[in-house]
Amino acid sequence: RKLMEENASMALNHEFLPVERRKTVARMAWRNFVQGLYETAYTLYTSRDMICASVAIEGEEYLKQALEKGKGVIALGAHLGNFTMIGPRVAAAGYPFSILVKHPSDQRLARLLDGYRAKTGVKTISAKPRRQAARQILGALRRNEVVCVLPDVFKSGKVNTQFLGSAVYVRRGPVTLALRAGAAVVPMCVTRDAEDRLTLRISPEIDLVKTGDLQEDVTANLTLFTHHLEDM
Repeated sequence: RKLMEENASMALNHEFLPVERRKTVARMAWRNFVQGLYETAYTLYTSRDMICASVAIEGEEYLKQALEKGKGVIALGAHLGNFTMIGPRVAAAGYPFSILVKHPSDQRLARLLDGYRAKTGVKTISAKPRRQAARQILGALRRNEVVCVLPDVFKSGKVNTQFLGSAVYVRRGPVTLALRAGAAVVPMCVTRDAEDRLTLRISPEIDLVKTGDLQEDVTANLTLFTHHLEDM
């Protein structure tokens, strides 16, 4: 709860977010998360048409345009709104979809969750071991599929960019893979409105920086990715 309140204060500016309001925002965020798990579990027992009917979609044309290039799409997502519905909604629309996941240490639970995702048409790529994950991601991109990554779990330590005014360390993997594969990077998130209606929002493809200097390109695109996460 303390971490959620700190994050809300950072994102919404503590000067305009009194302590009681901060607590309310944290409770609302937790309610949204739990409700999202319920909604995602419900997709295991419903049809693709029902999934499409329960989650509106905006900007699908941007995904189609990106796939027309034939080099796959990296869906840049975030732990925002009902993020667990990104995969089921995109898969229900008929797009081959995989998601990069950090598995829990309990292998039985990991297999169970992978099975649940498979029932909704979502393939799982384990984040570890890294080389195997990279091979699987590149393979999916070569098949012109959609691979979702949620890179907004920032690490402390080495600083390489700013997020909402704070110095953070961002994983380089998504940027490196996008540059290596020539894949399109398309931001996606599922938001909830005041009436509890969900919408998958797909943004235009990110225009990646490509100067030919790999180190500079990675650094520049990390900053670019982070700005898009801030916009979400």
